[in-house]
Amino acid sequence: MLKNHTTLTKSIITLSSLIFIILGLYKLQYFGLEYDETLFINAALGDLDGETFVIYKIKDWVVLCYLYIGALKAWIYMPIFKIFGVNVLSVRLPMLLLACINLWLSYKITAKYFNKSIALATLLVLSLDLTFLSLQRFDKGPSCIEMFIKLFILLWLTYPNSQWFRYGLTVFFLMFVGVYNKFNFIWFTNAVFGVYALQQVPSILPILKKLDLKSLFQSNFFRYSAGYMVFVFLFLLTLKTLHIDGQGGGLTLSFLKERLVFCFKETKYLLLQNSIFKVFGWSIAGVLSSTIMNIVILSCVLINVWLYLKGRILFYSSHTQALLLILLIFLQYIITSAATHVWHSFVMYPMLPIVILSSFYELGKYIGSIVPFIGITTIAVGWNLFTNVLFFQNINNQSCITEIFIPEINQVIEYVAQDEHRLVISTDWGTHTQLLGVDNKRNTFSEPYRLFPYPSELSKWWVKNQKFFNDTKPVIIVQPIATDIAKKTRYDYNVTMEEKKTEDFLHYLEQKGVKVWPTKLIKNSCGDRLFQIYEARVTKEL
Repeated sequence: MLKNHTTLTKSIITLSSLIFIILGLYKLQYFGLEYDETLFINAALGDLDGETFVIYKIKDWVVLCYLYIGALKAWIYMPIFKIFGVNVLSVRLPMLLLACINLWLSYKITAKYFNKSIALATLLVLSLDLTFLSLQRFDKGPSCIEMFIKLFILLWLTYPNSQWFRYGLTVFFLMFVGVYNKFNFIWFTNAVFGVYALQQVPSILPILKKLDLKSLFQSNFFRYSAGYMVFVFLFLLTLKTLHIDGQGGGLTLSFLKERLVFCFKETKYLLLQNSIFKVFGWSIAGVLSSTIMNIVILSCVLINVWLYLKGRILFYSSHTQALLLILLIFLQYIITSAATHVWHSFVMYPMLPIVILSSFYELGKYIGSIVPFIGITTIAVGWNLFTNVLFFQNINNQSCITEIFIPEINQVIEYVAQDEHRLVISTDWGTHTQLLGVDNKRNTFSEPYRLFPYPSELSKWWVKNQKFFNDTKPVIIVQPIATDIAKKTRYDYNVTMEEKKTEDFLHYLEQKGVKVWPTKLIKNSCGDRLFQIYEARVTKEL
């Protein structure tokens, strides 16, 4: 019997790993490189154009890519690009390999905190989870390195902590690395410490009641609390130094209500896989699927309330820790008004599916039946299989991607690659870093539209680049018309705004005696206008 169980376990681990790798490799090169992916290419290559969202450098060493994203990923990619060059595979394969490690770590921590049955179910569910896969292999957010650091911290916390200083120092170091990678990792660090602090209350209260300061100062609770206060102080100091606010919404009642509804809906869509479909411009969330997910979430809430009232789940259990961790992350998600995208709700992964599986497992233990656990696992695996089938049907039927990862950007890259020593201009967000990153320093790239509010800087740009317009090789101008999810959700974006920026820039060039003519309009199979390419130069008679 034991031998059969071991064989089954190994089979599920092997099958899940193979499924995940095959799904990850499937049409990996089909999707166009996205702005966030190629932003790190630019940083890894030392900020090629000197104007693309590199906030801080020490000599040629990039330190911050954005005010809230560090250059950790760029540093990792430096040796990769030196060995393999810059291409779709060298950009995405490392993250896919790390995603495979994250899948294994998810299994490992679930086995350590819960049990092997829940761990195997988690492995099966996550191996087919499009959100878990896509946000890591494309590393939108960025999410893959964030996931690895998060899982490594959770795994480290399962080991004995007799050496409190070394143990705590390791945790805080990993937290610093995670926050440096992306600042909203602070949600996770706050939640981890919050869970620890809440579970220490019963043991600390007697000490506080006796005012036994000596015992308090000697406790690990005090030591870790003091260490975490230093961590938070340094984080707040960094925010102040970089002039970043917390992006909260004032915490008014109306704001909190609005955010609660929004965050619940996004969390539901995250579990339904609809969030990742939205990234590509598709949708699968219908009335039936949303209703089923509402029932699943409500069932989880009722199951947990019922089992806690019956005393079947202990306050110090791993299940309680996971619930508190999700709750504390979710509360921070609610009060951060700028957190509007799938990679924000993804901070709750993989704890969300683990807690759902664990809730039905605990219910099964209470009623003496494995049916609830098998049932929810089957539903989760079945739904994930269904979403994968839909996803592949969309790709193979060439359903149009109209948000990000647009395949047609490869046509723009091919157009630019036909020649070298030319100036290539992007008239708005969405193409510049892709062209810049994969060009291998053959051409010169610029985004002068950013300078329009600053006439003196725009004049300097013209003086610097005028020689390209006088050359025999025309300047290439790329207008990204494609809608983008970030602009549409955060900035009330519409195509007219894109057209206006291009019109203003082309008019500026005409005033400088530059003749501009359209050369190629790139559409998708649905007929949507995605990119307009122009060429420009000073006419000979001028």
